[in-house]
Amino acid sequence: MTITESIRQKALTAILFASSIRRSDPQVGVSTTYWDNSTRNDFEHLVNHLGKTDLPERRKIRELLKWRNAQSVLDAGCGSATEYASYQKDPILKKIKYTGLDLSSKMLAIAQERFPGLNLTRGELKTIPFPDKSFDAVVLRHVLEHQPDGYVDVVKESVRVAKKCVIIDFFHAPMPFIPEIVHLNDKKGFANNWYNREAFQDFLDTLLIKGWFVTKCSGSAKQEAVIYTLLI
Repeated sequence: MTITESIRQKALTAILFASSIRRSDPQVGVSTTYWDNSTRNDFEHLVNHLGKTDLPERRKIRELLKWRNAQSVLDAGCGSATEYASYQKDPILKKIKYTGLDLSSKMLAIAQERFPGLNLTRGELKTIPFPDKSFDAVVLRHVLEHQPDGYVDVVKESVRVAKKCVIIDFFHAPMPFIPEIVHLNDKKGFANNWYNREAFQDFLDTLLIKGWFVTKCSGSAKQEAVIYTLLI
């Protein structure tokens, strides 16, 4: 990355952070049923905004899954199952045994409408309703930022049910210049957290895993996507 590009990325991240603060309201509690209370227009906007299947970060996730020879995957926080749609673009991953998990019954209904017969389960990410080592891989894409109680339990549960790897793709990249966690609540009642990079990586070092590494690529909001791969 050139110096100019690095400056541009830092400026963009600062703008996104400021935008999150501007949209937040400390008096608004976080609703775990945010999407269940949303309108059809909200869902359609989300699908259109985040539903592109060939973004660089989605391609990178597909590469990582193939590198780990994953035959089964849990899409934790699957939403409308765009991750599944992404796998259908790949001749190898289109055969993967996919399971989607989300707390929102409306989100799961949208996913089922898009992909009839898809294996979907409603449940909490911090208490994943599957036995240990149920899946070769667990994917957490743009999920940890929106957990009302932070990332610790969600990551630990993902490691518990994974056999080969956990892939974490951040929307708000963990940054060195903020406190450990900045909890922001969208005025509509949606958690929109920012995390400290060093604190998150120190947490990863406490997990009983073989190791982890970072992959970076172009992100969906023109910022740099930061993808952590945890090796089980």
